[in-house]
Parts: sequence; C-alpha cells; structure tokens
Amino acid sequence: LNTIARPDVKRDDQTEAVCPDTKITADGTVYTFKGWYTDENCTREADFVNGTISTDTTFYAKYVPASANLTISKTVTGKLGDTNKAFTFTITKADGTAANITNTNIEISEADRAKVEWKGNGQFTLKDGASITFKNLPSGEYKVVEDDYSDEKYDTSWQIGTDGEVHEKNSTATVTIGTTEQTVHFTNHRTLEPDLGVLLDTLPYIVILAVVAGGVALLMLRKHRKEDD
Repeated sequence: LNTIARPDVKRDDQTEAVCPDTKITADGTVYTFKGWYTDENCTREADFVNGTISTDTTFYAKYVPASANLTISKTVTGKLGDTNKAFTFTITKADGTAANITNTNIEISEADRAKVEWKGNGQFTLKDGASITFKNLPSGEYKVVEDDYSDEKYDTSWQIGTDGEVHEKNSTATVTIGTTEQTVHFTNHRTLEPDLGVLLDTLPYIVILAVVAGGVALLMLRKHRKEDD
C-alpha cells in the first residue's frame, strides 16, 4: 500500500470515492473525518505505509461528531442600566432539550468569577462585562435564552460575533456549533424615561390636596376683604 496515499485515490481504471473532511446531517450535526479503517466498527486503522493487500479489501471512513467552544458575553448600557445586576440565562439544544453541560465543560476567567454564576441544568447568570465559555460542545444547534426583563424597562439584543446581525428586542439567541468557536454577545439597554402619567391610586389624594388648597385660598381671600372693610 505504500504507493497509495489513501483508499479514495484510485487507479485510472477504478471509480474514485468521495470522502469530504466534514459532513452535515439534517439536524445540523457536523461530523469530521478521522481516518480509514479496515473493519465496519472502525476499530482497526488502515496502515498505508507498511500494510499489504492480498484480497479485495473494503475500507471504512470514520466520522465523529465535531465540537467547538461557545462563549456568551454580557453588556449593560443606558443611563439607568444596572451594571451590578445579575441577568439569568438558560442554554439548551435548539429543540429545548437539555444541552447536558457539566462543570468540566465550563470555563470562567479569574477576573469574571465574581460576575458569573453557573447554577446547573443549563442555567447561569452574567453581570456587565462578564462572559462564560462552554468548552467542546458537540456540533448542532443551540438556544440561549435570557429571562424577560422588560418589566424593568430593559431592551435586550444579541449578536453572533462582531460582524453578525444585531437582533433588537430579542432575548432568544440561536447558534450553530460546527468546527469553529462561536461567541454570542447579549446587551441590555435601559434609558432614563420621565414619568409623565398620573397613577390612578394617587389621583384621589391629588384631588383632596387641590380642594384643601382651594379652601385655604378662599379663606385668605375673605380675610383680606374683611380687613379692607
């Protein structure tokens, strides 16, 4: 076999086999080529340097699921944005099932230890300027969902990488893991909004205050008239 680099490199009178470096299945899982084997279970690696062939031989291409790192980062902006607030996230597979992340898959920098909390079962919290990395996630589609903070007047947006589309007012990010590392940036923005309305539960007190003020003004007016007389 020392004259054949790979079994997919055939002689002129043979059909060429196509064996790509990566294959993607319908569910988005990426598989990478790991070599040629002489058995169907891919336990005996083919030896193309010292091996010999005396009969017709079938070679099997071994593919394994690819993996890559996924980093989630957090930024808080706006005049009323609380940079000390911990925002809660949940990571799952795209279909909502568990991502099966363990402590060995998690990487948090020393500088971010006080800003990141891994709660388990796919749930974690991030403060402003912090990030968490999930190492060696199997390829496929994942969903990262931030809790709803609209009641606190926060607008949530997210972006994959630095050149990806910015998804405004959206707290659910979907990211595909293949063979390269991915980063999802979440931003929570809160600005100063003056309250121009009147709460209904305070309206009766405002009316009473206005009546009292009007009564005091009327008494003062009558007093001045009597003094003038």
